[in-house]
Amino acid sequence: MSHSIFISRELSPTDHLHKLLTSEGFEINALPMISTKGIAFEPNEFRSGWLFFSSKQGVKHFFEAKPVLGKVLLGAIGEGTARSLRKHGEASFIGKSTDTEEVAKEFKKEVGRKKVCFPISDQSMRTVQQALPEAQVTDLICYQTVELPKPIGNPDVLVFSSPSNVQAFFKSNNVVPSQAVVSFGKSTATALAEHGVEDVVISKGTSDQALLKAIKEAIGSLSPL
Repeated sequence: MSHSIFISRELSPTDHLHKLLTSEGFEINALPMISTKGIAFEPNEFRSGWLFFSSKQGVKHFFEAKPVLGKVLLGAIGEGTARSLRKHGEASFIGKSTDTEEVAKEFKKEVGRKKVCFPISDQSMRTVQQALPEAQVTDLICYQTVELPKPIGNPDVLVFSSPSNVQAFFKSNNVVPSQAVVSFGKSTATALAEHGVEDVVISKGTSDQALLKAIKEAIGSLSPL
């Protein structure tokens, strides 16, 4: 039986995840509930320390300003963000968990006493920053998040990629008991719980295969018609 899936991110037919899902017979509605807009900042020289990116949007808007990089090290919250970074340089640290707090702990071990600059949005939860001493952290707000809530109908499975997408989703939609819900990580699951949705399957990894496994687990929880 085919199932319909909403996922709150852009997903082109050439993306690996799109191919994985369609090969399983899923009907996909990939529709982000947010957009981002760059915020002007001085593209100062970054000579040392770390740059840590918590999203693909952070990569996009930071490098659009054409900053000058020296021997700075690059960090990424997960593999998707690391892929976006590769056109600018290889990440020396890539988070492996969907639990941002776990990624923060691992990054703290890696960074030592070096300074870290975080290109972030105006709505960043700052989870990784909070794991480091304040003196090591510089926040660089380089983009803002804009909500784009849209009604999506009644797909079988709802896949949420971020807390901000959750917030925008509920401006035009609700979750009904017949729907299964998947979260990219704990922070997104927490945002869902704040809207009364607690029966959530959390992806246990950042890879496309891990997300596919979570979606299948969620579908397994659906009651047969």
